Amino acid sequence: MRSTRFSFSMAAFVVCVMFVAACSDGSPASDPVAPAVSGGQCGTLVPRTQMATVSLGAGSTSDAIAASRAHPGVIWAVVSDPGGQDLLALSADGAPVAGLSIPAIDAPLEDIAIGPGVGDRDSIYLMANTDTEESLTVSVYRFAEPDLTVTGNVDSETLVFEFSSIPREVNGMLVDPETGDAYFVASGLDGAAVFTAEAPLGSTNELRQVATVSRQVGRLISGADITPDGRTLAIAAGDTVSLWTRSQGESVVGALTGSPCVIDLPGFEAAGGLTFSGQANEFYTLGGGSSPTLLAQRPPADPRRALEASPAVPEPGNLAPVIEVLAPTPELLWRVGDTINLEASISDDQEVNDRELTWVVTLKHCAPEKTCIDRRVMEFSGTEGEFHIDEIGYSLPVSFEIVANYVDSEGVESSQTVEIFPEATSVSLRSDPPGALITVGDESILTPGTARLIIGDSIVVEPQRVHTIDGTEFAFGNWRDGGERVRSVTVGADPIDLEFELVLAASLGPISVVIDTPANNTVVSESPVLISGRAAGGFGRAVDQVKVFLQNRDNDLYWNGERWTEQWSWFDPVGREDWTYTVNLDAGRYVALAFARDTTGGVWEESPQRFFSVRR
Repeated sequence: MRSTRFSFSMAAFVVCVMFVAACSDGSPASDPVAPAVSGGQCGTLVPRTQMATVSLGAGSTSDAIAASRAHPGVIWAVVSDPGGQDLLALSADGAPVAGLSIPAIDAPLEDIAIGPGVGDRDSIYLMANTDTEESLTVSVYRFAEPDLTVTGNVDSETLVFEFSSIPREVNGMLVDPETGDAYFVASGLDGAAVFTAEAPLGSTNELRQVATVSRQVGRLISGADITPDGRTLAIAAGDTVSLWTRSQGESVVGALTGSPCVIDLPGFEAAGGLTFSGQANEFYTLGGGSSPTLLAQRPPADPRRALEASPAVPEPGNLAPVIEVLAPTPELLWRVGDTINLEASISDDQEVNDRELTWVVTLKHCAPEKTCIDRRVMEFSGTEGEFHIDEIGYSLPVSFEIVANYVDSEGVESSQTVEIFPEATSVSLRSDPPGALITVGDESILTPGTARLIIGDSIVVEPQRVHTIDGTEFAFGNWRDGGERVRSVTVGADPIDLEFELVLAASLGPISVVIDTPANNTVVSESPVLISGRAAGGFGRAVDQVKVFLQNRDNDLYWNGERWTEQWSWFDPVGREDWTYTVNLDAGRYVALAFARDTTGGVWEESPQRFFSVRR
């Protein structure tokens, strides 16, 4: 592995701290602000507490934070200024403790994580976007968390992570404390995409996408973290923080497929990142700018964890309660659109309280050669209830696991589990010529092939655009029965036959769009800034539309062609095949993307992203 040396010293850093109890203007601290809560079961939140205002100096901003595992109460902060990037160790009240000089690298550091590394000590992971038009990668600099008294150089190893698909922008990283697997979170048009590389991590690692967090649609991710015990995960985006609870034995991906508890932070964006403090589920968020505010927030324990507590040992003479699940029975076959009735009875030597019976319904799915999904569908209390089966979108195998749990007045616990399976039919998939790859839900099938689908479901069927069969390249032509390449199929009781034709790809060209200026990872000093590029129509057709996306990465605002806005936006440049756009930009960090589609009005294709900075 490549090695990089960091210089560790306290003398180089001057940080001014304005404590909440005595701000610089002599005014009293503001009252704690109660955040709004949506999504899953958050319960009542402890109001957030303003810890300190950290003055980083003119032109400096914090990009990411992580609570130390080796030094309780210490927060590591990645700080950028016109002269480079540094890693500061701050106390919980914002006072500087130590600093680490980071050598010049080719890309900005986006996040910091702490987790298992080499040996027995936890390691610091510094993540930098290093993707180019030819290579989609992030580089991570890993080194054992140092003592705060250390001076001189700290050796690090460089880990490179390669993407197989194009992410929008990678801004979050976490390391699973249980497995050492690395996870990366990228902003996207259809939600935050989650990628992973399994431990042990080497000098080069291949990333695969394992989840999409739809809550974060149109928001730029500003950080991600996981508690030291691995039981709670968090993603910060804009003025929200989403929390997921991870059950014992559950994977990170399994937890992320459940519904999060979403915390809205009115008037505050965690542009400087977030980190769990190590105290229960308490987390810190750091604002943007050269004088960011450090906030502390402590959600209550997730109610779901009550089911995971160690059961009490019955006292002599105190028998365990007996649960009988009356409905559904394991023989039940369900369809999408059905309502499933739940009913159970309880017998016990203690007085029975029906309201103490809790139910957890989980959707379970394992696609071939992919990570299994356990998605919690609902929870409720009582001996009777029901749940409705909405669209699933997966091919078989799929099932619902239903767990009934009861704890009596003496703390003695019992549970019963029933698993029910769907009624399904077959879809036959053929292509001319055979040997094409097609995705059904989340399953990839080589034609001719068959998928088993749930009756009543709607599922997306998508042939690849380009196929290589016996060394010859083909492109998707058309379905025998007409329709767009990507189609949604409603599954009835009768078997389904789908067939599509391929055409030789030699005379066809996929639509393409690139940004020529500014170049990636460059500094621009001219005003106004010129953003320009090229687009070419696919399949011999003309370019119909070009759109450009521009975001200020320091304040998470989007340019809509007239003004900066908090809403995700794009705008029209001048021209199509050769397009340009000029805009006056303040000093700061920006990211640009271009989108194009041809006269078929089909899917928008996007360019590689362009990161650049403006300095005056």
